[in-house]
Amino acid sequence: MEDKTVQLFLDPSNQVVLSLLKGNNAEQSYERSREALKRNIRKLLTSESPQADKEAVPYLIWNLRHQVCLGDRGAAL
Repeated sequence: MEDKTVQLFLDPSNQVVLSLLKGNNAEQSYERSREALKRNIRKLLTSESPQADKEAVPYLIWNLRHQVCLGDRGAAL
């Protein structure tokens, strides 16, 4: 994907599905997604990232704070 800004949001979101497909349970997949969001936030705050990417930080933080795991956290595929 060419849009690097959208990857900051999609990669953590996709992490949930990829983690579930690898056999992790819902809670583990949720936590891996949250860790991916945290990595992206740290990367933007500590690098020479373009200003357009840095402007995404508040929205990444919003996603981090409002992401939820509903249902059976121990469920796995």
